[in-house]
Amino acid sequence: IKAATKLFVLSSEFHASAGSGLLGKREGTIASGSRQSRGRPFKAIVVVFMHGGCDSYNVLVPHSKCGAHDLYKEYQEVRGVVHIAKEELLLIDVLPGEQPCDTFGVNPALPIVQERYNAGDAAFVANIGALVEPVTKVEYQAKSKRLPPSLFSHNDQQRTAQNVYAQTQEATGILGRLVEAAATQLNGYSTEAYSVDGNTIALDGSSTTPPYQIDRVRGVETFHQFGRLESDIRQLFGNHSASVFGEIASEALLGTFQKTEELSQRLNGMSTVTEFGDSTIEQQLQKTAASIIAARDAGVERAVFFVRKGGFDAHNDPQDTQDALTTVNSALDSFIKEMQAKGSWNDVAVLTSSDFGRTLTSNGQGTDHAWGGNHVLLGGLVRGGKIFGKFPASLATDSELNIGRGRLIPTTPWEGVWMGLAQWFGIEADQMTKVLPNLKRFDGTMNFPANV
Repeated sequence: IKAATKLFVLSSEFHASAGSGLLGKREGTIASGSRQSRGRPFKAIVVVFMHGGCDSYNVLVPHSKCGAHDLYKEYQEVRGVVHIAKEELLLIDVLPGEQPCDTFGVNPALPIVQERYNAGDAAFVANIGALVEPVTKVEYQAKSKRLPPSLFSHNDQQRTAQNVYAQTQEATGILGRLVEAAATQLNGYSTEAYSVDGNTIALDGSSTTPPYQIDRVRGVETFHQFGRLESDIRQLFGNHSASVFGEIASEALLGTFQKTEELSQRLNGMSTVTEFGDSTIEQQLQKTAASIIAARDAGVERAVFFVRKGGFDAHNDPQDTQDALTTVNSALDSFIKEMQAKGSWNDVAVLTSSDFGRTLTSNGQGTDHAWGGNHVLLGGLVRGGKIFGKFPASLATDSELNIGRGRLIPTTPWEGVWMGLAQWFGIEADQMTKVLPNLKRFDGTMNFPANV
């Protein structure tokens, strides 16, 4: 009786109100909307989302060789109690004249970023954030340009950072659109999508590549009674349904069973050779690393992954940011070592992202919600040792980007870095505006070429 009850709840008739007759026999397995693999080289994009609004003007800090203008001194004065001492910063250089300073400092909690930057496979993206269109301080004050709705709101800006379509909260996710285009374009790829953080906006929107959800501890969670009930389930779904809704329900359920069983078998026994810590983000990136190798070895051509680290909403104590960055550093260090050990570091691009930057000025204890920020791009084929975009030439209260409290207008939209990633991923030119609908609003100086 228990088995019959479970089967009844799984039936299409239970999930669809319309009358449902039976049509022809369902043959084989539910086909994936993704293309069959043609054996082309594997590529993966991993988004590391720093939840809460990372204080990223303490991730990348002006240091020295700034011409006549002492930008570090200005940073120190503006940031007050949250500034990082000059002698604590980890130094990196840029080519003379490319940025306001020739030497910058990386947050001391991120030695892996300094190491990979100096090795040539990490780069910074300066003053990046959500934009509907380019906007100046005068235009912002005059309200003459469209702005992302609910600036400085966690929920809204987390959604905006993950959908990269700033004017609408209903947009699908950037990773969902990316794999959809990769799968459906003329020379489409075999694609997969993964979240190691449950349901997430970034992966929403692909009919061809619905995301796998992997638990950071248990891995793939299958229907634990599938083995015992498999023959009954296949008989239950053995015929097509005359009801459109019933057929959709049947294909979704059977497809989910098939996909999770296949993925569980693929990942069964997969392990990492690198030791990872036991923090949430380290466990997430360990599962990501194992899934990348399993997907590559299974012939998947393109894959996207989403992981998340909380703890960045540092209103009360800048040490919160330092603690969170320390954990991210450990996770990235292990992940990179694992990719290098398995020969896949050149197959991967890792991008950090967050709700928004934080105010340059302190509230007396910590910092508050702001706009533009600085982020990191890592990968074996990244044109590293560079700062893309433009770091602000002034951090003062009267600067041309400061709209108050040290909230800086972004000079690079999220579309800038995602265009380069999409090109590297193999997205064809006629699909680019489907992936990045606002791309046409920004001129080429705000976007980056492939292999950024």
